[in-house]
Amino acid sequence: MSTDRRTLIIVISLSLGFVVVFCVLGYARIRSFLNIMEVSGEGLAPLRSFRLTVDKSQQENFFGQLQIFAEKHNFTYEITDFEGRGENFQFWMSGDDITIIASNPFEQTEFRIRVYPKYPEYIVDEDILHDLVDDLLSLINEIPNVKIVEKN
Repeated sequence: MSTDRRTLIIVISLSLGFVVVFCVLGYARIRSFLNIMEVSGEGLAPLRSFRLTVDKSQQENFFGQLQIFAEKHNFTYEITDFEGRGENFQFWMSGDDITIIASNPFEQTEFRIRVYPKYPEYIVDEDILHDLVDDLLSLINEIPNVKIVEKN
């Protein structure tokens, strides 16, 4: 076998190997991202979760209402623009008993709100949870053209 042919076979084999490795790593990264979106860092299922649509023109108002809720209940909060383009956001807030995460991982106008206990072993009082969720949904309902779909 000639040296040129052997070199070509090696280059093609290495290229195919790299493609396979990149595909596997890409799949693992996407799978990891989707898992993060569905469960908290501790691997907990949410106590409550909602999906809602927010017109792009109302997103600033939506984040404002989340901020009002967080401040009203003395929650620590933070908003993150994942890509820096004003399209994919996460609004994280945490109080004494619960952590709430609102994000739009798949579409600009579709947000998911998930409510978790602050600590994995902590049992959240159902009355407190109910009151907080009612207050949050009440503030969100003040935003024009928001459609809320309760999932859990």
